[in-house]
Amino acid sequence: MEYEKGHVYELMDKGGPTKVTEPYFKDAVDEMMRARTLCAKANAVLPDDPSYVGYLEELFGRKLDDVRILTPFTVISATV
Repeated sequence: MEYEKGHVYELMDKGGPTKVTEPYFKDAVDEMMRARTLCAKANAVLPDDPSYVGYLEELFGRKLDDVRILTPFTVISATV
């Protein structure tokens, strides 16, 4: 069976169930890996490094002028 991109998030919004063995779950896995990679990059640099805020803004998909995040931190998913 074929699923549209984002199907897993529709299921999650409705309270599930989801199955990690189904092809639609790949969207969630891809997002978790993206979030973990950006967290690792942000956690690996000093807070005054210009790339620090860039990683966080990419993670959350918005400017963070009004937000302060202290490392180390972890995000499971940053889907907005």
